[in-house]
Amino acid sequence: MAPKEIDLTPASGATPAAPESPEVQLVVFLLAGCELAVDIRKVREIIRVPEITLMPKAPAFLEGIINLRGRIIAVWT
Repeated sequence: MAPKEIDLTPASGATPAAPESPEVQLVVFLLAGCELAVDIRKVREIIRVPEITLMPKAPAFLEGIINLRGRIIAVWT
């Protein structure tokens, strides 16, 4: 899912709470059917999910692992 930008600026005619309030950019995503958002400054990167390698005898919550530039990352369901 591509990140989407949410405009949190006041609607036209509305008076902002602080005249110089900074713009907020969020990364919005779905997790377990819930739409969540994180401040974009807290996000390191967004990648496409590569091929997931299944792990024998792994617990049900572990989907598998991926190789991200030489680092092994666990993928949870």
